[in-house]
Amino acid sequence: MNKKVGIITFHRALNYGAVLQAYALQQFLFGLGIENEIIDYYSKSITSCYAPFKICKGKVVRGIARGLLFFRVIQKKRKRFEQFCNEYLTLSKPCYNDLDLKELSKDYTFLLTGSDQVFSPISAGFDEAYFLTFVEDEKKYSYAASLGIKKIPKALDEVYRERLRGFQCISVREADAASLLQDYISSKIKVHIDPTLLVTSRVWNQISHKTGLKKSYVLMFHVEKPIVSIQFAKELAKQKGLEIIYINDRTVIRDMNIKYVVAPKVEEFLAWFREAAYIVTNSFHGTAISILFHKEFFVELENKKNRNVRVEALLQLLHIEEREINKETNTSLTCKSISWNEVEGRLNHLREDAKEYMEDIVRTMI
Repeated sequence: MNKKVGIITFHRALNYGAVLQAYALQQFLFGLGIENEIIDYYSKSITSCYAPFKICKGKVVRGIARGLLFFRVIQKKRKRFEQFCNEYLTLSKPCYNDLDLKELSKDYTFLLTGSDQVFSPISAGFDEAYFLTFVEDEKKYSYAASLGIKKIPKALDEVYRERLRGFQCISVREADAASLLQDYISSKIKVHIDPTLLVTSRVWNQISHKTGLKKSYVLMFHVEKPIVSIQFAKELAKQKGLEIIYINDRTVIRDMNIKYVVAPKVEEFLAWFREAAYIVTNSFHGTAISILFHKEFFVELENKKNRNVRVEALLQLLHIEEREINKETNTSLTCKSISWNEVEGRLNHLREDAKEYMEDIVRTMI
């Protein structure tokens, strides 16, 4: 294929899952012989989301206090993510607005929006750029786009109908998202796995560093405030005689029995997962990486806001629902061991589905 494919996603978010899924999708396409680059779009909403002095709901004093407390951490993390993007991602020239995107879109045979929550009404400020509104209809495709919500607000019905109009094919990450969006378009919506799962652990091993830690440990990683998983991890660590490593950038009051890892490099982040004895998480990509490295993991689906339907869908898809922990779960670890051969068999089938989807698009566009 002579011309490039443009990918638009949340690659500039200071979020490990966001940059890892961007890297994985790009590598997957390269593996199929499809030349591509990630559109280096700086969404104003994403940029402001990670500003050191962020004021939420008028809480000025609290915003300033947290900004002062975590300023260095945010700057450290920003630098490390910038380094990862520059070293590992093939990027377009920077784009800052709709005019930049329109001009750049001329370079691409077609465009893919996704993965991550690019179709979510609450992520990235519901930025219409992630719906490819800047490009002609015949170039519009998505891959494993996620909604991240159980129901689309009635007030947004017409917005979704308008933004999805013109897509040549829509691929989402969860079956529930397909059901919700199907009302807005006539063509059948496809369901595909998150890009991080498209590539094998061999690919992730190539870019991950070493932790340097000699002892075995329980790893914790959360994206939402946990309810029971910290206590579960403590009991698990005590039972197994292990220490706890917690990847956590935002804790003010620390537990003396836990070792905190603050703003690790993306490559180090992967290594902490790869070398862990056990993993306790409530993160979608934390779960995905645990699966890729064939780890004994436990995931908390309930959080202070809602239930993590994205992780729940992934566990159901791979038939490993028993990894969920809740208030009733204890560390007797009665759940059965995972049959990784069966999981890999399912993943390989799902990877083939994604491959066929991409190759069908390429054949259509040539």
